[in-house]
Amino acid sequence: MPSKNTSKSETTAQISPAFTGRKSAAPRVTKRRKHVLLNQPRLKKAQELLGAKTESETIERALERIIADTENDRDAWAAHEHFVKNLIDKEAEIVDVFGRLER
Repeated sequence: MPSKNTSKSETTAQISPAFTGRKSAAPRVTKRRKHVLLNQPRLKKAQELLGAKTESETIERALERIIADTENDRDAWAAHEHFVKNLIDKEAEIVDVFGRLER
C-alpha cells in the first residue's frame, strides 16, 4: 500500500524471512515497478528451478541468490588471501602430496 510520500509505482513492504531465505526478519524495503524485457523461456525455467509461484517472486529469488553467492565468493577469496598471506609470512612450505604440481 503506497504511503503519502511515495508515487503510485513505489511501495514499502515487509518481506517474510521464508521468502528471502534469511533466518532473521527482513528489513522494510522499497519496491518500485520496473518494465523489463526478459527471455520468457529462461524466466519460466528459472521459475521452475527456484520453485517460485510468480514471475516477480522468481526475479526476487534470483536476485537474492546472486547477492548471496557474490558475498560468499568475496568472503571465500578474502579467506584464501588471508591463508596464503599467512603461509608466506611464516615461510611455510606447501607439499604437493598428490604430485600434481610437479610435471
